[in-house]
This record gives sequence, C-alpha cells and structure tokens, in this order.
Amino acid sequence: MNVRAHTPMPPTDEDHGLRIDASRPAAAAALDKAAVPHEIYVAENADHAFFNDTGQRYNPAAATEAWRRVTDCYARYLG
Repeated sequence: MNVRAHTPMPPTDEDHGLRIDASRPAAAAALDKAAVPHEIYVAENADHAFFNDTGQRYNPAAATEAWRRVTDCYARYLG
C-alpha cells in the first residue's frame, strides 16, 4: 500500500539545519521524484527550540513565520 500525505515537517533552526543540511538534497530529490509538493524552510537567526514560548531560545518572529507556513500548508492541502 502506498500512502501519501501532505504534512509540514517540524520547523528547524539555522544551527540544527546546518547539521541536517547534508540530507536535504536527498530528501528534496526523493520528494521531487515522488511528485510530492514540498517546501524546505530553515528559520534564519533562530536557535534550537525557537518555537518553544516557555524557553529562553524562543524567537517570536521565527515562530510566527513558521506557524504561518504550517497553517498555510494545512489550508492548501487539507482544506
């Protein structure tokens, strides 16, 4: 069985993004090959846990933009 779903990946930060960046081309190529609509986004000037509004690394601007992208994705693909 082949199951396809549109889902946003968890937002990531610039520092963590650098460490996982090596797999980005392969992930993008696999999504392209499978014709899965996607957008890869790394929040600039955001540290790990930038979305956690209870922590010291919370970045309101990055969190707001990441959340906008998530809700846009849901609206576009889930109706």
